[in-house]
Amino acid sequence: MKKISFLVFTIISILICQGCKADDMQTQVKGKFVFRSYRDFKIGYGTYILKNGKMKLLIAQHSDGKWSPDGKYIATISLDGHELNVFTENGQLQTNFKSPYVIGPLSWSQNGEEIAYAANQRDNKMHTIAMYIFIYNLETKTHTQIYKGGSSDSYTSLDFSPQGDRLMFLNTNDDENMRGVYLINKDGSNLKRV
Repeated sequence: MKKISFLVFTIISILICQGCKADDMQTQVKGKFVFRSYRDFKIGYGTYILKNGKMKLLIAQHSDGKWSPDGKYIATISLDGHELNVFTENGQLQTNFKSPYVIGPLSWSQNGEEIAYAANQRDNKMHTIAMYIFIYNLETKTHTQIYKGGSSDSYTSLDFSPQGDRLMFLNTNDDENMRGVYLINKDGSNLKRV
């Protein structure tokens, strides 16, 4: 009975899909999405935009994109972690920042005017020397360091408060005395472990 049901389902699916064109199937997707895919073997991983059924490559060799809360911008980090890019929702490059540090993770402020990001300074053997948290302002195009951590720190999560005046980050340090969730003011003051 299971084989017959599967066979009937397969035949119905084939009959339905025979009348579909790829363009018809694409236009059924409404809204806008950003994602990483290995669709093209020549470029490897790329960040793509899917907007109202139309898909286009935003940038090659980059990680998943993150939409700004207002949906106007997309931030991406290169796969090697040394480049932060900001694009408009239509794919126009706004900012290209190359860093000597390994960037990630990142977080948008609620008003979409700033990006907080962690940066890992490494030596030539890829050992962490220090961890930093920076805030990038889209209007002034400035990067402000608000925190410097130690060589055994690792920040795996970072987020603005809803008011945009503080940041929360997760330090997955091997030392239990340092591991945990921290809050810090946007200006770098008042660091607290919670």
